[in-house]
Amino acid sequence: MNQLPRFLKLKKLVSIPAVFLVIVVILFFADLRSIGAASESDVVHITLEVTNPIFGGSNPLLLAEIFDTTPPGISNLYIFRSTSSAIIKFDTSELALSQLSWGKTIDYEIETISETGLNAAHSFLLSNLSPSTLYYFQITVHDKKGNTAKTSNYQFTTLSLPDTTSPANTADFEAVAGRGKITLRWKNPPDADFKGVKIMRNDQFYPLDPFSGITVYSGKGSSFVDREVEEGMTYYYTAFSYDESENYSSGAMASAFLPTAVFVTPSPSPTPSVSPSPTAPVSSIQKLSLKDFEFRQEGKNIIPTGRAKIRVNNKAPVKVFVGYERMPEILKTITISLQKGGKEFLYLLRVNKEKTFYSAVFLPPEDPGMYPLIITVLDHKNRSVKTISSELLVRKEQSSIPVVPVGSWYQEIIAKIQSFINYIYQAASKLIK
Repeated sequence: MNQLPRFLKLKKLVSIPAVFLVIVVILFFADLRSIGAASESDVVHITLEVTNPIFGGSNPLLLAEIFDTTPPGISNLYIFRSTSSAIIKFDTSELALSQLSWGKTIDYEIETISETGLNAAHSFLLSNLSPSTLYYFQITVHDKKGNTAKTSNYQFTTLSLPDTTSPANTADFEAVAGRGKITLRWKNPPDADFKGVKIMRNDQFYPLDPFSGITVYSGKGSSFVDREVEEGMTYYYTAFSYDESENYSSGAMASAFLPTAVFVTPSPSPTPSVSPSPTAPVSSIQKLSLKDFEFRQEGKNIIPTGRAKIRVNNKAPVKVFVGYERMPEILKTITISLQKGGKEFLYLLRVNKEKTFYSAVFLPPEDPGMYPLIITVLDHKNRSVKTISSELLVRKEQSSIPVVPVGSWYQEIIAKIQSFINYIYQAASKLIK
């Protein structure tokens, strides 16, 4: 018996029509019988080639492709989120068409996005999303043989908008001069994300932002003693409260004069004045009135009542605004002062990043009553000052539980019920006797 060669190659030419492919497969299995006599140590290599009669040439045909029933595998799923969009990327183990269904529920009610071509790397962009919102999605893929794979439910939450809300200013910020020192005291704001207070100092004028002047204190305390001072000098302080996102309040201001030799308790220092120049043009700030300023508490606008009274409760912070366009473009300072207990507390109004308004947030006094409130606008360029006087009417916040007044109809009904019960009791007592 003739010895079979170590390498046997079977080559069949097959044209595109399927009937010829079947013939080739039959011949292939028939020829396998002819190599049955090969020894176990023989290595047999068989290649099946298919010739394209139209374009010519030949390519290996894998039997695994003929009988492919395996769906594509999905891997390397990544979700890139922002406040208003998301990019979802993933890979498939073979070329495939994919589609993504998504929505705010597991019904994926918003949209189904489909690809138009076969890919192994896939990417979908979801836009016009809402911040801090939960979304659901599911991926479906099909290979060219029609095998389908589908993921389970996935979800993601868009990012929150950055915190741009400043905390309220410190309350009751004051500077008290002593022998060789100035003591600063204040009350921290109630904001949940309050992180600390930064106090800036200047010997010429109040620091107008948290980066001007000298930093004398930064922390969560409620008092500080400034000993880096000299006698015969007036020092101006601005306290800026800040939150976890480094948003700073507009600033609370205080000043103190450090006397020489003999200590004398100073009176509250007024806002530095600007003497009008005889030749200076009339500044636009002279047209300002209380109506140009907006007061708001707990999200509601406060409209001043008779005699320019601004009515607020004693619990929630008060925010005051004035439009940017109503102020001179260059060199101006806007303050609001609140007088209580013989003391004056100053707050600075600062412009927002968009330059649309100036604002300050302050805490009203805890004790109900009437407090003088003065708005001061300094136009440094034209050496002009405008003051607007008003009054802050602070009322105690009412309890949400209604109190039934004495003599009300509730008590009349209760009295009648008690009278009826007494009558029944007396009648029952007589029957028993």
